[in-house]
Amino acid sequence: MKPPAQHIQYIELDVSTLGEKGLETLVSGIIQSAPSSSLVAGNTALQGCVTSITTASGAAKSAAAAVVLDEAKLLADKALQAQTTRDLVVKVVQYKGLVETTAKTALEVKGTAFKPLEKALPGPQEIPLGIDVYLAKKGHKAKVSAQQTGTTKRYAAQVCIDLVAGVWVDLQGYGKSHWLTGYKMGTVVWVRYASVRGHTKSDWCTPVAVTIP
Repeated sequence: MKPPAQHIQYIELDVSTLGEKGLETLVSGIIQSAPSSSLVAGNTALQGCVTSITTASGAAKSAAAAVVLDEAKLLADKALQAQTTRDLVVKVVQYKGLVETTAKTALEVKGTAFKPLEKALPGPQEIPLGIDVYLAKKGHKAKVSAQQTGTTKRYAAQVCIDLVAGVWVDLQGYGKSHWLTGYKMGTVVWVRYASVRGHTKSDWCTPVAVTIP
């Protein structure tokens, strides 16, 4: 004779979607329902399984509680680390200031584990690219302006009416533009510019001839 067919009562359970709270709720329900379940009461295998679930649940709860304590301690440790690091930085900066005001040479600075600050040398001064000329419609005068180079704001300017003699006369001020006045109509005035930075100036640009109208 064939053994009677076994009927399987399938259970809906997807452990991948339970989550921590869902698993805790399910386990709690299993443990609470087991003593009053006639199915469990009549099956030693089920009883043993419930016992093992109870033990595993206790271990999981203990581990979870330890994690909570560890996380709280980690937060406290991180806060302490940040504070002590800030304090350390302040003391290093204080030490830096004392070294700067006490050391007489770069070698003494190197002896304190610091690296002396090397100031970057300024780049070469730019020579004005050229000169723009504007002839006045009225009066015997002309306006000359240095063509802007980079961020230069100050210029030196000179004029000469005899290149052979090579006598150049400074124009007053350090502006970009100057009016050439006081010359007779038809006078040829040579003009040149140089950029100025601090107490130094660039080479002169190529002179430009301006004929006074």
